[in-house]
Amino acid sequence: MDRLQSAWGEAASLRRRGSCGTHPGTAIGRIGNYFNQELYAAPTTLPWAVRIDSAHRPADSPDIGLYHPTFLYEAPWCAGVFFLLIWAKKRCSLGSGQPLAFHVPAVG
Repeated sequence: MDRLQSAWGEAASLRRRGSCGTHPGTAIGRIGNYFNQELYAAPTTLPWAVRIDSAHRPADSPDIGLYHPTFLYEAPWCAGVFFLLIWAKKRCSLGSGQPLAFHVPAVG
């Protein structure tokens, strides 16, 4: 029983530490969404709109080519949350698991 509790404690510790590391990975993944033309939002005429090839557009709007670049909004957000977590951990002397309290509200 002690081995099971020890293993469970180690797994929980890894999950708590890993929650901070998901943000840089997500930010990098969002940049990849630009190249594979996934994760875009509603059509727009804004100057920073991204052009989506007809093969990747929704079936109900094949003639609209410019969309909100959702990945462009989310990548800096994820990077900012990561740096906020690092700053809070150093500045506030957060203990084990406490950065998770910042992580959960930040990702919604």
